[in-house]
Amino acid sequence: MVEIKQKDGYIIVVLAFSIVFLLGFAAMAVDSGILYSSQTAAQRAADAAALAGAYTFISNPSATQPTTAEDRATSTAVTNKILRATVTSGEVSVSVDIPNRRVTVDITHVEPTYFSKALGFRDVTIHVQAVAESAASATGNACLKPWFLPNTAASAQAPCQACGSGEVLIDTSGHMTAYGTSKLGQQFVLHAGNPTNALGPGDFQSVQLSNDPDQGGGDAYRENIALCTSAARVFCGNSYHLKTGAMSGPTKQGIECLITLCTDSSHSGTTGTVAADTWDSFVNGVARFRKGGGATLTDASHQVIQVAIWDTCNPTGVLNCTPGSGYNKMSSGSSTVLSVIGFAMFFVEGVNGAGDVTGRLIGASSCSGLPSGGQTGPGGYPLRLVRTS
Repeated sequence: MVEIKQKDGYIIVVLAFSIVFLLGFAAMAVDSGILYSSQTAAQRAADAAALAGAYTFISNPSATQPTTAEDRATSTAVTNKILRATVTSGEVSVSVDIPNRRVTVDITHVEPTYFSKALGFRDVTIHVQAVAESAASATGNACLKPWFLPNTAASAQAPCQACGSGEVLIDTSGHMTAYGTSKLGQQFVLHAGNPTNALGPGDFQSVQLSNDPDQGGGDAYRENIALCTSAARVFCGNSYHLKTGAMSGPTKQGIECLITLCTDSSHSGTTGTVAADTWDSFVNGVARFRKGGGATLTDASHQVIQVAIWDTCNPTGVLNCTPGSGYNKMSSGSSTVLSVIGFAMFFVEGVNGAGDVTGRLIGASSCSGLPSGGQTGPGGYPLRLVRTS
């Protein structure tokens, strides 16, 4: 009996040490998971802040730098949380390289530990960095909606007269004009559903983004509106065919899915559960929306899209500016070819019963100075996160 008790005592001692050992590993695993989540959240905050700062070179080229980029980056960072703690301005450091249009954001955050306090580690300092840069021109777009915007769309004049008087969004040197900048926040018709609003016979501002036969039907068209599909990549300098027909049904279904965040737009009448954001204002180069149509103001929305800008003023294009028959008229039919000279960013407001899609212009980026066939960051805008080492 004594021998058995000695063995029992040995097992109890070993078990006690094993439990302590295992609990120590469990504690470290819990704290490691928390710290990993904290670092991930901090990196996302830094990424968003750097992109927001770099975007000021695009959205407001005449803004005072580096102050504008610094303020924008900091204000974006402090809207984020690291676990349950809101990022504070004291944790954010912003550096702006004006000649290279590059913004670097560092976030240093102290995260308290839980179980590791027993080992003397009361907190851990997390440091993350993000670098974003913008270019003067875009190169391509992998998430474009199947519509185009004439370069003269903001003008009340006929296209030929608008080209002659400079009432265009982008000039021949590839910059957004002062006239175009003055139209930021203005409402446009992005797709005409009513034939009386069409630019020409059969022309409802739709474009065939791909030569793939699978991308030419109404289902693919609706999907392209509702979701971000990379099936068709549009590049600067390339030309694309006009897509004829109003396609009012697929247009309305696609827009409804876009606004309410459908996960599947393949079925007629399918909608999501998200309330639509509404337009508020465009002030100091920044568009503001009301989240879900409520009181909360935001500068980000799932209803922000991009469309290609068509080179209306190209004398070799589809516009006939010769006096006489066809003067100031677009040619019609699928043979019409549209040349991409830039990208416009819009906030989609909605679609009416006739299928007219309306949106507010919130930015434009040209293709000038860059070769065709390339591709930049989100939405075809010359904005991206970069690594410096």
